[in-house]
Amino acid sequence: MVALLKAQKHSLHPNRSEIDFFSDYGGSYGAFAPLYLTTRLASILSNTPEGAGAQHLRYNFVQPPDNECLFSSGFVFPDEAWERFYFEDLSRPSIPMDEPLYYSGFPDSYPQAQHNNLSLPYFMVRSSWDTAATWASAKMGAAMYEGHEHRQAGHIALKRNSDFLLIEASIFKDSPGEDCGGLVGNNVYASNSAFCNTLFFHDYNEYMYSGDYYIGGQSSWGQDQVVAAEQNDLFSYIRSDLSSAYYRSYDTTQWDMRKLRYFYRSFVYLPAANAFVVFDQVKADNSTNPAGQYIKELRWHTPATPTLSNGNQVTATYRQSKLNLHTLLPQNANIALIDESNNPDNTTYYGGANADSPTWRIAVKHSDSNILEHPFLTVFSAGNLELPNMNTDNIASNDNNMVGAAITLADSSRFVVLFNQQSGQTPPPISTTTYNYAASGQTIHTLCGMQPNTLYDVIDNGNSITANATPTGSFLSSVSGVLRFCSIRPLIAGDAQVCTNETYTYAVSNIAGSTYIWTITGGTILSGQGTHQVTVQWSNGTAGTLNVVQEID
Repeated sequence: MVALLKAQKHSLHPNRSEIDFFSDYGGSYGAFAPLYLTTRLASILSNTPEGAGAQHLRYNFVQPPDNECLFSSGFVFPDEAWERFYFEDLSRPSIPMDEPLYYSGFPDSYPQAQHNNLSLPYFMVRSSWDTAATWASAKMGAAMYEGHEHRQAGHIALKRNSDFLLIEASIFKDSPGEDCGGLVGNNVYASNSAFCNTLFFHDYNEYMYSGDYYIGGQSSWGQDQVVAAEQNDLFSYIRSDLSSAYYRSYDTTQWDMRKLRYFYRSFVYLPAANAFVVFDQVKADNSTNPAGQYIKELRWHTPATPTLSNGNQVTATYRQSKLNLHTLLPQNANIALIDESNNPDNTTYYGGANADSPTWRIAVKHSDSNILEHPFLTVFSAGNLELPNMNTDNIASNDNNMVGAAITLADSSRFVVLFNQQSGQTPPPISTTTYNYAASGQTIHTLCGMQPNTLYDVIDNGNSITANATPTGSFLSSVSGVLRFCSIRPLIAGDAQVCTNETYTYAVSNIAGSTYIWTITGGTILSGQGTHQVTVQWSNGTAGTLNVVQEID
């Protein structure tokens, strides 16, 4: 009951009147929060340590919807009179539940794709408990558990307040002439993966069955194969093998006939940046079909009208919210913005049937369809209409075993996220890595796919970062193999135009408890090594560099 209570609170959207839209929502209304479950929980858990929290959730936290399209005020699904008679008691103690900003029934672990009777691998995060918060969910399993469940393996949903930003397009409802937020009206009511924010794969029905249910490539015979999972106040990281979602049978003798060899998805949320990084590894068989190579396309669906700039940056505004979405891999990807109210899938895949949705599709493909194996790397963030764009760049380790993104926000805060991109469902954990990174200031680094529960030594020479596993290291990786640390490179004050053989003084802010490691090319440090200020003599030559790394004791 306690787990059910927690899941109920976390599945509420920031506006507190809508609930997680996992599964079917036909009819005229979408996923407005019903009261019957919270009403019962408040009664059942009364006189327990969780009773006051359950009472607060039901009678103070859940709010009636503010939607101009509803026919009546108040809750869409209010308690019946008999429910109030049996379960309601407004005199019970009421105290807010003290919950973190993330939730899953799945434990923090490194299961390496072994299920071990673990919970449904469904993960939720939010930026705060405020009504203007960002809320997201990620379905990182491939199994299906009941008949109304959609084919959503890998699907990621994103919402801010009452505004959907990334949505399963088939459940977004259309009410022409009214602003109903996708919650009132009619929808496509399709359960296939073509409408989800995941990998769209089409093999011309050489392996996968034909028919509406299988458009997008997913079926009903998948298995949950989570490789790593962890959520805390600093990050959420999940890696899953979603390949089996594209199987056509439980019969193992048929698996090798498939045309999609693998689909691995890694998901990271950084609360400090309110940014998401998604890394997908995909490989298809070579096609001899006259129609060409099999189609592997990353799809993102939004109710907003998106715009594309700089070749890889999509901005979409919907109502009072904005989405910034950057595609970093494949480099020079083909990105198409498709109006799904006139869905080209109607003729391409549905045989002329109507599969129109009041949404847009951001469709990402490799520029060369003959490249059968490649990654996708996507960074996105959400905020109000004033949300500035972020700067993002590809970054990779020198041995190319890790790849990821360097992110700089408008306030100059910096983040690096790297993923283990070696081959295999569970790639060999990284014990040592070096990557070039020259940005000054403070940067938070999150490295995924390292050895779990292992000490690392981190060396910052001012132009690159090296992390080595060693028993004497200062940074401990997590249970799921995430290594997190901060590099600090203060801004240096001093002359940039200098004369040969002359001495100059350079300094950074003096922070108590810090040691400053200076490095120089084209000159000599005469004094001050280890302190915030050094004296330098420049040698003969046309250029030199001076860098400093701040180490906090």
